[in-house]
Amino acid sequence: MSIDVDSQNSVDRSTAGVDSLSTPAEKISANKKARSASTIYKKLYEQTHEELKNAQKRLEGANYRVGQLESLVKESVPLLDHQRLLGEEKAERFQLEEEVETLRDKIERMKTKIKEETFSRKAYLIALFIILLLQPLWLLLLR
Repeated sequence: MSIDVDSQNSVDRSTAGVDSLSTPAEKISANKKARSASTIYKKLYEQTHEELKNAQKRLEGANYRVGQLESLVKESVPLLDHQRLLGEEKAERFQLEEEVETLRDKIERMKTKIKEETFSRKAYLIALFIILLLQPLWLLLLR
């Protein structure tokens, strides 16, 4: 019988602090594992890089569209301002129509006044003409 038979945990199997020797087969398998890990990471990098490119393209497209919409908004007039401007325009138009109406009334009054004055002037001219024609007769009658 051996010495180890009675003890269950008689051999220390830990390799901490012990230099280990690896065989060439172990080195090749470790190298394959490293290569497979690097190919996995490379594939993940490429996939992530493609996703990033696609996301950047979408972001650029969205930024371009936002720029277009901002320029549209800058050029457009807000509804409240538009309604305010329409109200001011209506008030101004109403005021101008009132002014036009008062000026038309004034023109009509001036036309009638001119007609009256031309009639009066004609009447005075006729009276003056008659007096001038009758003046020699009066002079003859008074002599």
